[in-house]
Amino acid sequence: MRRRGRQKIRDGFAASEMVVAILVVVILFVAASPLHRAAREEAARLRCNAARQVIADAQRAFQSRSPDGRFARTLQELSSVLPNPPRCPHGGRFRFKLGLPGARGSRRMAVTCSAEGHRPVIFAPADPPHRGPSLE
Repeated sequence: MRRRGRQKIRDGFAASEMVVAILVVVILFVAASPLHRAAREEAARLRCNAARQVIADAQRAFQSRSPDGRFARTLQELSSVLPNPPRCPHGGRFRFKLGLPGARGSRRMAVTCSAEGHRPVIFAPADPPHRGPSLE
């Protein structure tokens, strides 16, 4: 530091000021990190739900094109209406559950994901437009 009369002129940060600034940045990072991770996880779950909705819509399209009104049993069977099936962001595998009992005797369909924490998404109704083979 230089002196000019009675005034001190500072030439930068003191070591203690730098340490305090770094500590503040670290504390902010530590506080924000879990929030960011939780937001990423929620976004991935939402993308998985959207992918399952696309698969359910493809199931309905497959059913309407099928002569006997049946649903596809595998993703490969859906390739005629869904050439590039979506994937779960967590690497989970999609499965179909067809013929779930519903209200007033209707049948429902669920598209499930094997990734941990992903609940099944149930779509209703899943009845064929005309009488076809049983889905159970």
